[in-house]
Amino acid sequence: GKSQTNVDDRNKRYAKVNDGSKMMEQLIHEIRAQANALSFSGVISIFRADEEIFNEGFGFADRTNARKNTTTTKFGTASGTKSFTALA
Repeated sequence: GKSQTNVDDRNKRYAKVNDGSKMMEQLIHEIRAQANALSFSGVISIFRADEEIFNEGFGFADRTNARKNTTTTKFGTASGTKSFTALA
């Protein structure tokens, strides 16, 4: 479909770049653009082996008080752990 074509086009653009830092720059640009377009609230972290290569907060932790997410924002797990508990 159309979204797969967009993903394929984006992957082709990244594949054409031989310089790893330039590719990472493009990836970060895409992450930020998508996070903004989708009004994403949370933190995105990317690691290569044990090396942190990207870590950024997006959106609001508390919209009412306009408190933005940061890389140190604490998130409640709510029901997020139920599937892990059910699996055990």
